[in-house]
Amino acid sequence: MDLFRLLAICYNTFENKKSTCLMYDGPNRYMSLNGLVIESYYGIFCYRVITKYGSIRMYNYMSHDEIDVINECIKSRLTYTLIESSSFINYQYTGDKYLITHIDNVPVECPVNVTYVLSINGREEYYAFIEHCMRTKLIQDVSGVINTLMNDPESYPNIVEQLSKKTEYPDISKILREDKYFHVFGLLIQHRKLVFNV
Repeated sequence: MDLFRLLAICYNTFENKKSTCLMYDGPNRYMSLNGLVIESYYGIFCYRVITKYGSIRMYNYMSHDEIDVINECIKSRLTYTLIESSSFINYQYTGDKYLITHIDNVPVECPVNVTYVLSINGREEYYAFIEHCMRTKLIQDVSGVINTLMNDPESYPNIVEQLSKKTEYPDISKILREDKYFHVFGLLIQHRKLVFNV
């Protein structure tokens, strides 16, 4: 559950900041790697995380003051090593990439060589991973929305209607989707309603 521990660190780092962590932004299945890799870009240390599931964006329009604090918080929890960009195809991503070897001094599953993974179903696998975390209560919410959804799947449209009201793009946010747990996960992130049980 190395990725889960990293998601928890990122989410909790944003807890008292004006910005909110994204990490629900649609993973890009063409940018899958066989390790837990951070891409730094625009001065943001953890601009995105690249995993076997794809590329997951981690920031949301932080101020310069917030960037420094958030960078330091995340860096202090991780041990990492720079990856030579020539070791894999770069596509359009140009930021420095770091392979995470430890989280809170605990070793993570770490490949000898970082290579691309053909993850055709990367998006769906990430959605399933998040749903698993919610169903097993690794991810909980203070409002009880997840429990409501689990006990009454038909409540999904009403939950989305309520959660979408205070989002940045309410009309887009309330469009119903097949991956309903992942959709609700993203909305709860924006409302800072989640608890990651690490």
